[in-house]
Amino acid sequence: MFAWLGKRALNARVAMCVKEVKWELQNASLLKRATILAMAHLQHSPYREHPDGIAELLDSPFQHETKELKDVYEGLELIRNRMLLTLKQTRKSQVELFGADLPEFAVQHVKTTQRGLEIWMCCVGVGLIPSCRGDVVEVWKLLSDSVGELPHAFEALRQVENRHRMIFGEATKLFHGISDEEWLTLCLYVPSFVRRLQK
Repeated sequence: MFAWLGKRALNARVAMCVKEVKWELQNASLLKRATILAMAHLQHSPYREHPDGIAELLDSPFQHETKELKDVYEGLELIRNRMLLTLKQTRKSQVELFGADLPEFAVQHVKTTQRGLEIWMCCVGVGLIPSCRGDVVEVWKLLSDSVGELPHAFEALRQVENRHRMIFGEATKLFHGISDEEWLTLCLYVPSFVRRLQK
């Protein structure tokens, strides 16, 4: 009984995540989509060397067991939720201590990072709810349509990094020194399950 309820709740969260990501991309400019794509791949990069094979799961979710998909989805979901909670608490502290909110660019960067992470949550989620595969393919089409704006997205993100450095110190590096060429190469990757479904 409780296992069934837990599965139903998880499926509802997956469906909502896919729906929200698709809706935002449909209503976003090409530059905004490209910025989300850039942040998605920046977060995906460490998984390529992950010993647990997470990159392979993200690439081919239909080849993995439900429990494995559930564990990875809930792990990513926890990271996303902690990110948003930290933002909320930081904004509250900022107002209490200094009488002003965080700079808008910082708030928007966290939200863009959140959406980037949710791209991979959608990829895991499609293995849990195969009926949403059409929406996930559409998500990747919307992202792929924005590839031409990636140079502008990189420039905008580096401006965020520079403004962040001005506030928090010269040692701050949001993007780990990655070059535009390396970043572009990462952003051209599309999961193999998406490529197969697009045929």
